[in-house]
Amino acid sequence: MGKLFCVLVSIACIGFLVYMNVNDRTRIQQKAEEVEAINEDTREAEKEIAQAEAEEKAAELAEKEANDSFYQKLADRFDARILVIGDTNAQGFGASSDETAWFSLLKKSIEDKYGVKVHVDNNSVIDSGAYASYAKVKMMEDSQDYDLVIICTGAADSEENLPVYYEALLRAIQGKIPNCNVITIQEYMEGDNNSKNMAILNLSNAYHAQTVDMYSKILTDPAPYVFEGGYLNDEGHRLYAEGVFSEIQRNVKSGTGFEPGPERTVYTDTEKFDDFLYVPAENFTRTDRQYAMERSFTGIVAFDFDVLPGDNKVDVYVDRVKVSSYVVTNTIETPVEHIELIEGELSPGRRIGVVFSTTESADSFRGMMLTMTE
Repeated sequence: MGKLFCVLVSIACIGFLVYMNVNDRTRIQQKAEEVEAINEDTREAEKEIAQAEAEEKAAELAEKEANDSFYQKLADRFDARILVIGDTNAQGFGASSDETAWFSLLKKSIEDKYGVKVHVDNNSVIDSGAYASYAKVKMMEDSQDYDLVIICTGAADSEENLPVYYEALLRAIQGKIPNCNVITIQEYMEGDNNSKNMAILNLSNAYHAQTVDMYSKILTDPAPYVFEGGYLNDEGHRLYAEGVFSEIQRNVKSGTGFEPGPERTVYTDTEKFDDFLYVPAENFTRTDRQYAMERSFTGIVAFDFDVLPGDNKVDVYVDRVKVSSYVVTNTIETPVEHIELIEGELSPGRRIGVVFSTTESADSFRGMMLTMTE
């Protein structure tokens, strides 16, 4: 009897110990689950905080990128977009390849120096002046997102017309491409062009554009940099790229921001150029090599077409009377876009027409650019 009692007591003790052990394990498991739940909540909270901080930082960076000037973007390592506008030298003529054109060399220098991607569009027209550049900008869609516009034009303009046409170009950029920086190039031109370069400098200052003087750098010894006609060779393109890049570096270092141009024009006549119209070829009546349109106006006119290799003759008629005749020579082996500005104001009472010397030239006619002056 005593032995049986001892066995029962032993079994009871063992059972109790087993029960307590299982119970402890259950409590430990429950405690572990509670701790894991707390940890999970903590991780989720930390993740939400980190995500909120990342979104806030991304928003701040996006706002900064949107508000940065071109130079501030480079300093902050943001990608950038550049528009080149101008004439033959701006277009890259004379370079032995696309890679040796000054704007391609400039793009590479910027990307190598600041570790960013730079997109460059070139909207330049060979053998053109400041009016053609103005017209090309006016034809762009509103609110372009370029960070920098580089202007290289003026060689083909007269001292009389350049100031107004150049200011019209600056105002067009201000209207079409808000909040962009502008660099103007005082390009090399054969002969004494101090007055034109001074006009470019004064207008650049008025519109808060940075100016690069390539005229003075080449004038003293042009031979290494240009060939016949004053066009840039590879060395000239390299010099242009270095000059513009040096100006960009200077402004990145000083943190140059963006400052809009004046509301009022420097030259009174420039105000007339706010009114621009492009009339496509479809609005003209074509007869063989002639295009004509019934319209009465007073204004400045330019015709947009391709010049073929060789001589391209263009006659302009106002009310069936020939008022202008031009021969445009293309020394390149392929057709190129050309904008022929007609000197002086035209005032057709009823009709304006243009006649091309060949059917091929007439086929390339795209339209007429018109600035109403009255």
